[in-house]
Amino acid sequence: GLWAVCCPGFGEFQSRRELWIAKWQALRALAPELGQLQGLDNLSILDCTGIKGLPPELGQLQILRKVWFEECPSFTALPPELGQLQSLQELLIRDWPSLTMGRP
Repeated sequence: GLWAVCCPGFGEFQSRRELWIAKWQALRALAPELGQLQGLDNLSILDCTGIKGLPPELGQLQILRKVWFEECPSFTALPPELGQLQSLQELLIRDWPSLTMGRP
């Protein structure tokens, strides 16, 4: 997908603590390499109308404390691996009427 093409391996993002993705309508999915961002403690996806889900590798982010999803109407399910996030303190889901827990 477009994300994997523009950011192979997330190279420059490896040491990021926060990742905000906003208003990227062409984005359909995040690459599995998201699980390699071990320093990430805040993930926000805002107004990305084409994204359909998150990779299960999200569950590998052991220090992730905050996850926000807003205005992503094509998104239909949260991966069950979200339950593996032992440091998760805040999960915000807003404006997703079709969202369910589990795989799409």
